[in-house]
Amino acid sequence: MLIVNASDEAEAMFGLNPESGEVIGKFDGIKNAWETPVPVGEGPSAAIVLAVPRKLLAIAPQTGKLKWFTTNGPIDTNVSASAVVSGESVLFMGSRSRTALLVQHSDAGGADVTESHTLWEGIAWGQITTPLIHEGHAYYFSEGRACCQEVSTGKYLFKERLPLRDRRNFQKPANHSRQI
Repeated sequence: MLIVNASDEAEAMFGLNPESGEVIGKFDGIKNAWETPVPVGEGPSAAIVLAVPRKLLAIAPQTGKLKWFTTNGPIDTNVSASAVVSGESVLFMGSRSRTALLVQHSDAGGADVTESHTLWEGIAWGQITTPLIHEGHAYYFSEGRACCQEVSTGKYLFKERLPLRDRRNFQKPANHSRQI
């Protein structure tokens, strides 16, 4: 099955037959979410994870039904960073609100797992970047900084400013006619 985030086009996520393009399943309510859905778990516990404003969602690919969700997701009006999987946990770090959280994957039958399965919650400099997980560490680059955090705790190992030629930040209000 090919999973497609069609937030902009249909406010939904689709499961497609990769050979024919036929719609196999659909999950509605995906608004202002621009990231790539990611798989977690295997067999009957498998899910597709996607962040939407204020929530992290896990959806069963076989049925399109909600497996679990959290209500401590990104506090923004839109989401660009993708969640990443580390073992049986899902790490989300990003959005302009700098939300970061690690959630234990489970088969919770559509339940809110915010209190029971959030392993840690904090702040990450990630903004719109998706981290790379390697040997228990999340690496990413944002706002001119190279960052590394322990996945299991969220503790920063480093957050170093890089020597960049141009330090303009186009996310801040500016006279765009000078930047084009």
